Amino acid sequence: MLHVDLSVFKEKNKVIAVVDADPGSGSVRRKFQKRCKEYKIPCRRLKRYSTENYFSVNALRKVFGKQMRKEIKELKPNVKVEEQIGFSPKASGRKIIENMDIKELEGTDLLEFCKNVERYASE
Repeated sequence: MLHVDLSVFKEKNKVIAVVDADPGSGSVRRKFQKRCKEYKIPCRRLKRYSTENYFSVNALRKVFGKQMRKEIKELKPNVKVEEQIGFSPKASGRKIIENMDIKELEGTDLLEFCKNVERYASE
């Protein structure tokens, strides 16, 4: 994240960045946000621990079936998903998203960010 030359991206493309709120790498994310600001690249820091915290339990159940414990009804936004469900869903992110409905993101800052990307891309 910090070793990418942002000027190359900004020079030829419309660029927008997003980072999650993982406290374990907060200093790296703050430095990245500062670099984005220097290059006038819009950057949004999401409120949840990671992008996986936006997955719906319903979609996780569809993808992982019985691996998902029945007592899990929702994901806590500020706790690593792996700690909550007992395994990492990262490698299956695409499958999980394919099993989600956009309505499951209503009211989240991630959906707001996606709408901003859409507006920015159409300018």
